[in-house]
Amino acid sequence: MFTRTIAAFIALPFVAQLAAAETCTRTYTAQEGDICDSISAAQNVSTYQLAVVNNGIIDDECNNIAPGTSYCLGWQGEDCSTTYVVQANDDCDIISNAAGINNTILYLNNPQINTDCTNIYIGEVLCTASTVQVPPAPAGSPPGSSIPPSATAANSDGDDLPYCDENGNPPAASGTSSATSSAPSSSATGNSDSDNDDGDDDDDDDCDDEST
Repeated sequence: MFTRTIAAFIALPFVAQLAAAETCTRTYTAQEGDICDSISAAQNVSTYQLAVVNNGIIDDECNNIAPGTSYCLGWQGEDCSTTYVVQANDDCDIISNAAGINNTILYLNNPQINTDCTNIYIGEVLCTASTVQVPPAPAGSPPGSSIPPSATAANSDGDDLPYCDENGNPPAASGTSSATSSAPSSSATGNSDSDNDDGDDDDDDDCDDEST
């Protein structure tokens, strides 16, 4: 009797673990050449969700996808199947507006996105459901918080360029003044119009149009 009681007591944690285990609602068998984003796009599961439900199975770089292996795509009650594949020049406002949702919902369903929405990348699959449907992130940084080395940021369109001054010119490089003083004067040779033209061209390539 005592032995049976001890055995039942020891078994309780294991029963609780089984009861608490997540139920996978859909699966996918990997094919040759699959990567996480291609699976996500084809199966309507966000890149973030695929990583969370396979935490500890698929590595952070998604380098260990094995053809013939079945992977879970979503858990019961925590499975977003309304998705969007990020395109070049997308930002969170564009994606939210296109999906008819607000940024709050977009961020809750995609907790890997940073505050400035600068870490989304081309080909990443986002959940764009109108209610929160994804599983919570595991401890630590949410999966997908960093842009993969092989990926291209969606909105890396020159944000790091220096701003123009009030005349539309980029900031002078260090040492420009001394170099100018030793060079022949452009105005002396009557080339002021040419100089102005060059400045106009530089406006488009060397700096942003407005200062903050």
